[in-house]
Amino acid sequence: MASGFLYLLYVLYLAIFTDSAVKGWASVIGITLTFNGFVLLMLGIMGEYVGRIYDESKGRPLYIVQEVYQGKKKPQPVGLQTAKYESK
Repeated sequence: MASGFLYLLYVLYLAIFTDSAVKGWASVIGITLTFNGFVLLMLGIMGEYVGRIYDESKGRPLYIVQEVYQGKKKPQPVGLQTAKYESK
């Protein structure tokens, strides 16, 4: 969007200070850049909205509590649990 704005400034410079631009070209380019930038901005907002709806529709919790620590024993990191072997 910023590059479109910079190009719009360049087009306006060509239209005002030089005779190299075709009549009507600057206005068409200006309108096109403005509306296309707005459309892309709205498309990004809609994409964020749809992505958040998708995340909510899965119904998954944000995190899973494996064990509640109440100060009685030292909690072990997930994946490093000790194996229990029975001797015969």
